Amino acid sequence: MSSKIKFKENPVVKYFSKYLGVYAFLVVIIVFMTVVSDKFLTTSNIINVLRQISVNAIIAFGMTYCILLGGIDLSVGAVICLSGVLTAKIISGGGDIYIAMLAGVAVGVISGAFNGILISNTGIAAFVITFCSQSICNGLAYVLTKGSPITCNEDSFTFFGNGYISFIPVPVVIMLIVFLLVLFLLTKTVFGKYVYAIGGNQDCAVYAGINTKKVETLAYVLSGTLAGLAGVILAARMYSGQPNAGDGYELNAIAATVIGGTSMTGGIGSVAGTILGALIIGIMNNGLNLMKAQYYYQTIAKGVVILVAVLFDTYKRKLEAKRQLEAAANAGKES
Repeated sequence: MSSKIKFKENPVVKYFSKYLGVYAFLVVIIVFMTVVSDKFLTTSNIINVLRQISVNAIIAFGMTYCILLGGIDLSVGAVICLSGVLTAKIISGGGDIYIAMLAGVAVGVISGAFNGILISNTGIAAFVITFCSQSICNGLAYVLTKGSPITCNEDSFTFFGNGYISFIPVPVVIMLIVFLLVLFLLTKTVFGKYVYAIGGNQDCAVYAGINTKKVETLAYVLSGTLAGLAGVILAARMYSGQPNAGDGYELNAIAATVIGGTSMTGGIGSVAGTILGALIIGIMNNGLNLMKAQYYYQTIAKGVVILVAVLFDTYKRKLEAKRQLEAAANAGKES
């Protein structure tokens, strides 16, 4: 009688093997940027990159939950705009700074609830609902500002965008705290397990007794909340609330999520990969800026990277499906 000895896989080895391709891509980009620009690996530039990716990473963490469900949130960039201008408007009008910041985050909560309730209860595609809320939030941001930035130079507010704790930028500290919270929520709670279950097969999740509507709504509320928080941080960094400050951030967040290994069809991915994806996007943008490339080249580069990541994900899924069919066929023959 033969027996197989099973060895428990080292979690560190498992993590690095899972994201080996992402790390390899990251190393290639770092080496390339180091060669083309002698300013890339300077301390000031590294701190600048970390500060820049913090906002995108915070948004992308929420986007990860939505994409894990098989959905998407196109409203995050507009939420950033509305959150930032509302926060700046309250502060510039003499309001309490912390109440203003809470109001900015509340914008995200309300937007997320709007998206989640409609998506989960109407069956309308997340793409359509979040595109509509994107338009609404963008319009409200321009109504509040009348198209002009709202300046806000309060030191206690701008600290959240430009200050330091020791030598670490405050936005980076906030990003790391948010990362640990969303990672715990996704990997150590029932809610996180339900997100994976719904993304993997929503019908099976319903039959298993999971309240899919509640989980979907909460996921979009989380995405909106983090976008609202990111809007507050961005306004503090820019010393103002600007009605177009969040333009394009939804693309950056989607890029970070997909590059980090989250499948656009749902059920596969993690915020642990998303933070790597955000780092890759940040380094790409920074490197192209150092090379004095025009903005539209950055957009082209992000589009190409997203396309490659999606194609690779599709290839992996087809390969996995083929392996499962072969395994099932072999099992049938042995029986």
